[in-house]
Amino acid sequence: MKAETKMIVAAAVVAALCLTAVTSVTQSWFSDEEHATVDVTTGKVDIRAEAGDISLYSLGVEVSDRFTNGGTAALGSSSTDGITVTASDMTPGDRFDFLMSVYNLSTVSTLYRMVCTVSGENSSEFSISVGGAVITGYFSTEWALQAATDGGERLIEAGAVSVGLPTEATQSATLSMTLRAEAVQSNASTDIVGISNAAELRAFAAEVNCGNTCEGKTVKLLADIDLE
Repeated sequence: MKAETKMIVAAAVVAALCLTAVTSVTQSWFSDEEHATVDVTTGKVDIRAEAGDISLYSLGVEVSDRFTNGGTAALGSSSTDGITVTASDMTPGDRFDFLMSVYNLSTVSTLYRMVCTVSGENSSEFSISVGGAVITGYFSTEWALQAATDGGERLIEAGAVSVGLPTEATQSATLSMTLRAEAVQSNASTDIVGISNAAELRAFAAEVNCGNTCEGKTVKLLADIDLE
């Protein structure tokens, strides 16, 4: 009888533990605590922005690789910033244009947007447009849905970018501008900003300094960052 009693008690304990485990799992998935689950689809998210040749103008006349007064403007690119634009010693009447193309190489459905940040000495003097939209210190498009590709490259959009220092400007100016494509899997939350390296931290700081308050966003540090 004692052996049977021990077996019954042991079975009851095991059943209680199993019930506790099930309850814990259930609460972790369905409680009102801050948890989010996203179905991850195997594939890559890859939206890329590229810039075409740059054209320089002084007082409406096209010039070669330098403005009439000796100022310069140049395009570059990086894996984190996308298109980078630098201009120095532009004087009133100087302008440069280039074509920005955005490509989708994602093999899963994505949401993407274009983000532009502008800084530099007297940069508020510039007249800047990207795809017809007027830019100040910070600009971002609305998130747009893009279907998956078959692994190839598909052109999403091509827009003209124009940066000029109006003739009525009172002084010379410099400019540093980045244009980058941001993309996430289509079922991911766009209210969460993840920062995993120094470049992303600097980009986030530039956006905040340019007026994007990130109101309603959750900012998550995803890794230790060495700023040297």
